[in-house]
Amino acid sequence: MTPRRGVILPVVLVLVGLLALTTAGFVFFIRAETMGTIAAGDVQQARLACESGFEEIIALLRKSRDDASQWFDAPERFRNVLVYSDSFDRSKDPFAEGRSRAEAFEEREALAPAWRYSAVGVNFLRGAETVRYGITPENSRLNLNTAGEEQLRNLLTPLLLQLGVENAPEIVDAILDWRDSDDEPRGGGAESAYYNTLVPPYNAKNGPFSTVEELLLVKGVNAAMLYGEDVNRNGILDGNENDGDASFPPYDNNDGVLNHGIAPFLTVWSREPDTAPDNKPRINLNADAAAVMAQIAAQLPNGELSAASVQFIQQVKSQNIPLRSPADLFPGSGEGASDPQGGLNPPPGVPQLPPGLVPPPEGTKFDGNPPEEQPSEEEGIEKPPEKSRQRMQDRQVRTGTMDPAAQGTGEDDGKDGRGGSEADEGPPPPVLPEEPSVDMSGGAQDPRLMISPITREEMRYIMDRFSTRGGSGPAGIAGLVNINTAPVEVLSVLPGMTPEAAAALVSARAGLDGEMLATLAWPLIVETIDVDTYQRIAPHITVKSYQFHIEVLGYADHTQISRRMEWIVEMIGPLPQVRYQRDLTSLGPAWPVDDDTVVIRR
Repeated sequence: MTPRRGVILPVVLVLVGLLALTTAGFVFFIRAETMGTIAAGDVQQARLACESGFEEIIALLRKSRDDASQWFDAPERFRNVLVYSDSFDRSKDPFAEGRSRAEAFEEREALAPAWRYSAVGVNFLRGAETVRYGITPENSRLNLNTAGEEQLRNLLTPLLLQLGVENAPEIVDAILDWRDSDDEPRGGGAESAYYNTLVPPYNAKNGPFSTVEELLLVKGVNAAMLYGEDVNRNGILDGNENDGDASFPPYDNNDGVLNHGIAPFLTVWSREPDTAPDNKPRINLNADAAAVMAQIAAQLPNGELSAASVQFIQQVKSQNIPLRSPADLFPGSGEGASDPQGGLNPPPGVPQLPPGLVPPPEGTKFDGNPPEEQPSEEEGIEKPPEKSRQRMQDRQVRTGTMDPAAQGTGEDDGKDGRGGSEADEGPPPPVLPEEPSVDMSGGAQDPRLMISPITREEMRYIMDRFSTRGGSGPAGIAGLVNINTAPVEVLSVLPGMTPEAAAALVSARAGLDGEMLATLAWPLIVETIDVDTYQRIAPHITVKSYQFHIEVLGYADHTQISRRMEWIVEMIGPLPQVRYQRDLTSLGPAWPVDDDTVVIRR
């Protein structure tokens, strides 16, 4: 028998090769599964970092919801915030003192595993040149459902023209047709008859928009109009958004200026209750006089309003003067000029209040009833000193509550110090001049309000505590615009606003602290805009915030994995109500979290 030793070796080699290939394949498979598991864990960690940022923001809003200085643009609070690290805690964060992570990357420094978040937002207020670390109140945008036709046209038309849209008026017509309740199309609009011809067919909603993205269902509206050149929605002009048709998007115009589109200026979420800063119902100026006086006594018991101002409000009630908002109680500047102390010189042709209205001494509390006469010296009450009497009379002359000719020297001249004789039973109640009511929908102020003694400082309480709406109901007041955070584009379309006044508001608010910005009267107190403009915009503005757009980027020092999440959250009460949530990771990190000095590439 012939031996076959030479066959065994090749067989063994083939078997060993197959075993090696199988082992290598198995090792590769295990390694891939391990890396996938690690990546999945990192993705989950990044998502949890986002949610940690969200929860920390909610905790902040519970304490400082109406103080925009705490959350609107606060890089020290929202930039590169450490969530978790095995290597160090927050107190020993190597980047806590302002050191840039970008510098560590450039130096190829080995970074310890650490998970972070940044809360980011589009920065309209600085020309979209830098990152804004903070959150955005929804009422800094124009409410798509409550804005008037003229407001929508004034806001959307220039934005669309900047994008090269030639039929901007027709687009606005179609938007208005979508939300109105009828089936009659406007000149360039569309109703169900048009939408039923599409594939697939659908009807016009004929009702309020549920989201801003619902605009994509409207005739002629597309994503390019909604988001403009900012395809990754970070508010920064990235290189691919400024190179013409060289890369996506092909419709950018390569002009070095970012066109945001219309979506960042619109909302459907803004609403608020008609309450004072302490959440008590506001005093309804349209209630009967007794109720108004009782509420003043209950809510303003410490002399926040002078007796003259309270009595003036009572007289406004007795004359049934229509008020657009509590701002109308302040004397207008167009026809009557306020003095530096807040008093008023009545305009020509408008009579002063009759002599005899003398406010009680400082600190006197008002109980809801008209102030009584002050006892005379003969009744056992010593007359005020000469200087005090003179100061009181000076104020009466300024506020129109005393005839200048009746100003005495303080000596006993047969008068009682109030412009009447001692034999009089008392001064008659002040009667405001009878004038025909004016159309309060316009900018004109009722002339009878020009003699108001209310000062600028008192307007803090007037605007924060009073209302002409009579409550807001369960749905709240929709569509008020926050003057502390809204960009110029939105402020400029408020009824009665001018572009110059809008720019003045944006400029002035940057230098004010949170306490001043907390009152709706701050444009009056710091004299940012003229009184007439303020009175026209007052029914449409707010400084409170209840709905917020929160965008958080979760990431790590040691890996390139990140997650990008956004929420619309409502904070009416202590518990957050998430109205909308979306994962934006598919748009990319977008935000240059390692370098907040990034500027537009030109």
